[in-house]
Amino acid sequence: MTPFIPPLMSKDVCHRCSKPVYPTDKIGPLKDGTFFHQGCFKCYLCGSRLALKTYCNNRESIDDREVYCRSHVPIAKPHDPTLPPPLPSPAEYLNGNNNGVEHHNNRQRQLDAGLQDLKIAHAMKVTQVRKPYPKIQHGGAKYIVDYDTQSRLELLHRQKEDKLYEEFEAEREKEFQKVEKEFKEEWERNLIEISKKIWKC
Repeated sequence: MTPFIPPLMSKDVCHRCSKPVYPTDKIGPLKDGTFFHQGCFKCYLCGSRLALKTYCNNRESIDDREVYCRSHVPIAKPHDPTLPPPLPSPAEYLNGNNNGVEHHNNRQRQLDAGLQDLKIAHAMKVTQVRKPYPKIQHGGAKYIVDYDTQSRLELLHRQKEDKLYEEFEAEREKEFQKVEKEFKEEWERNLIEISKKIWKC
């Protein structure tokens, strides 16, 4: 029987280290279609190990396909508004004309317009929010044995096991035939002896 030979190369690639991902060490696909090694599935900033229930994606940038922990996932924060211009003093309202009131209305309209501009600017910058920390460059998971070499060693080991199993089956069949032959010869001798006794009688 010819043993099944699995393919040595994997089509899935780890997003972190760009090496092939095999089913025994694969996490994914995630929501964005990425795969990771179990050793590479860590927070991109602090390096803490993650799980499928604890990892987070950067929701503010669709181009960022890395994984983060809940403490370091980028989150959009409101910008601190600038200080508004000073309000008119009470004396401006008591100077006997409408200049104070008109000046107050102009200042109020300028303040409302400034706050509105801040809201619009914040909404436009949400998708381009800065990361809270600089990204750490990871070298990816480091393995003592290369995946291709490991797969070949597993294949050789499986072939040796199949060969040993075939030899065991052949030895077992040989022993079975030997026992069956001895049993048949013993049965024939007994049958001859019984036949002689019957004819003597």
